[in-house]
Amino acid sequence: MSIKLKGLTWNHARGWGPMDAVGDAYRQSGKDVLVDWDIQPLEGFESRPLDELTDIYDLLIIDHPHVGIAAESSLLLPVGELEDAYTSCCRESYDWNSENWAVPIDAACHVSAVKGCDSIAGKTWQEIIDMSASQPMGIPLKGVHSLMALLTLLATNDTPLDPQNGFPEDMTKPLDVLLSLSKAAHSDSLDWNPIVCLDALSKGDIQMIPLTFGYSSIDDKELIFGELPSYDGTIKAGGILGGTGIAVSATTKHPEEALDFAHFCGSGFVQTNHWAEYGGQPAHRQAWDELSKSEPFYRNTYSTQEGVYLRPRFNGWCGLQTEMGQVLEDWLRDGSQTISLIDNQLRELWQNSQLALQP
Repeated sequence: MSIKLKGLTWNHARGWGPMDAVGDAYRQSGKDVLVDWDIQPLEGFESRPLDELTDIYDLLIIDHPHVGIAAESSLLLPVGELEDAYTSCCRESYDWNSENWAVPIDAACHVSAVKGCDSIAGKTWQEIIDMSASQPMGIPLKGVHSLMALLTLLATNDTPLDPQNGFPEDMTKPLDVLLSLSKAAHSDSLDWNPIVCLDALSKGDIQMIPLTFGYSSIDDKELIFGELPSYDGTIKAGGILGGTGIAVSATTKHPEEALDFAHFCGSGFVQTNHWAEYGGQPAHRQAWDELSKSEPFYRNTYSTQEGVYLRPRFNGWCGLQTEMGQVLEDWLRDGSQTISLIDNQLRELWQNSQLALQP
């Protein structure tokens, strides 16, 4: 009799597309295991607390910022040793207290995207703002994505948010660029997540997105993904890491089978031979190496993916990034607060989060 596992993924082809095909391949390998997948919206995937889910699901597709709380709250099972064969710091992003808490299956980072115009890689942020007068520009800034944009702007300025020490001494330039981009962008940008923003680009409502998470499976051959603009026109590392891993609930009744399936999903063979074919965006470097030979998305974003910025992951970060994102979105909508005031507000939120961590 088949063992049945229940899994939760997110509502995009990258999240659900490969799952049935990989499940079929797993059974064909001799495993009598069936996985039934539920789907949640992107916003739930980004912010829904794991403790609401681990009693319901055996397998969970998670974002690495959840690792701190998952590990310290004993919500997940450690997945054991992982080979160091994933792009950039994907493997490291699921490591907490010397244990791995998910198997990387999907890699993404902030990149640029254009339609019907030349690549904007190598442009300055000011050039992008100036270009937007004739080539409409959008940028995903809904909620947490306002913070994601700021974190990339900080990291590519060589002044990243430090997971231990917090914000850099001076955030004036990145905050000013964020505000200027928001003012120059399509009026709906503050209501857009990356999926909706890329859909607007595909439809021709905008012509360029200077900063968004990349999606290889978009069925629009006119879209070109590439490296990020920068402050001075040079190519800079520091686009924020996205992507997902597959984790195993600590309450599963079938830990051996769930862990084995998770490792199967993240294996070089599956990632190279099944993942991209069914809409996924693999995390394994073997797959990226192979796909970059024939697929422009992987070829054009390879170096950006290898030079990512890894945001904090401590217990409490998920709630903090949601709160900071909303504060930034409100600031960009209103426009009346000075950069100094929003700077102070973000620092206060950070300090409060650190006080909450103290015993």
